[in-house]
Amino acid sequence: MNGVGKNASDLLQASTYQELGWNFMDTWTINENENYPLLKNNTGASVKPGENPNPDPEPILSDDDKIVVAEVTASKGQQATIGIDLENKTTDLTAYQFDLTLPDGVSLSLNDKGKFLVTKTSRYGDDSQTLNVSKLEGNTYRFVCFSMSNEIITGTSGAILNASLTIGASVNTGSYEATITNIVVTKQDGTQMKLNDSKFSIIVTNVIKGDANGDGEVNVSDIVEIVNYIMGKPSVNFVQAAADLNGDGEINVTDIVKVVSIIMDTNSSSAAMHRSALNGNLTLNGKGQVMTAMVQHAEQFTAAQFDIILGDGQEIEGISLNSNSDHSLTWKMTKEGTYRVVVYSLTNSVFDVNDSELMSISLKGMNGRIAVENVILVTANSNTTGIGKVTTDKSLESWYTLDGRKLDSQPTKKGFFIKNGKKFVVR
Repeated sequence: MNGVGKNASDLLQASTYQELGWNFMDTWTINENENYPLLKNNTGASVKPGENPNPDPEPILSDDDKIVVAEVTASKGQQATIGIDLENKTTDLTAYQFDLTLPDGVSLSLNDKGKFLVTKTSRYGDDSQTLNVSKLEGNTYRFVCFSMSNEIITGTSGAILNASLTIGASVNTGSYEATITNIVVTKQDGTQMKLNDSKFSIIVTNVIKGDANGDGEVNVSDIVEIVNYIMGKPSVNFVQAAADLNGDGEINVTDIVKVVSIIMDTNSSSAAMHRSALNGNLTLNGKGQVMTAMVQHAEQFTAAQFDIILGDGQEIEGISLNSNSDHSLTWKMTKEGTYRVVVYSLTNSVFDVNDSELMSISLKGMNGRIAVENVILVTANSNTTGIGKVTTDKSLESWYTLDGRKLDSQPTKKGFFIKNGKKFVVR
């Protein structure tokens, strides 16, 4: 309503309609929390939600319009998104209603506020439509969408809604049928039309969405695997069903973005410790509030992922990539004191760095011990090296003279020097 969604209780309040200019002094009346608005000269019986004293004639059946949902492949214990498409030859549709019945063990996903994860698409033009979704008996959900200003749904094909489904972990693999029934659409002039029922399949697999290389984990090596496929160089380990995260039948950068989202939103360890194809090594070194992530043989690798573990009172202020290549860097705090870092290239270019210095990390807060865990380094041909846990390597920490000159090693001559932002004396 005016671009803001309203729920059923909102529609029983006068203020909802007053925002649109409805006159409750002279024209309309409402018994709030009980009835919808009535004209003041309406002498009929009071109408409660769900009742109609003057029922509309039976909707006519339309074969020109239909709702379609494409087959979707989903993994046990994970979510999958379906697009609910409206293919309509009728061009002045303004409202619709239907029931979606899902197989046992499959449900509409909820967000962290307990609301169904269903979103309208751009076919709603000015977004004046109000969408309500409610759960009926069994595993059926009712969708009702209408416009208080009688705006039409734009276009004649494409998704009107995107809905997220959750596949229960106990659901057996196989093909399941979902149905869309009781479909009624309404034209701008109020004419109602009934559409034919629709069915679609939900294929449940053991495939882990995002696990493009099939190793049972989702991490930066899967990004490299997808990039190789896009570049026309798929490996024998490539799992297309796992790489097609949005279920559109295509593998492209959209799927890479979704893999990054999975990686950044998990707190679990995802390092592939069982594979060690190269002698990759990552260490932290630096002084004061600036640390440098050092990668030995950086020129062999195209991607990296690791977790930085900070002490109490510390936090990361910023991270900057030192590579001259086309890499993307993303990082976020996954839990208190732990930050996940992911670096990858959309062309699988190798790192182009000086002196193995991959990135600079700016810290704020008290000085303390810093550790790096779950390190994954990946080559362009998808070889992965896993490194369990790394702490700041004192032997590689940089020493500086008082005038700012960096030394190649720990000083042996007598004098004053700087290490980790502190002054030391060598006697």
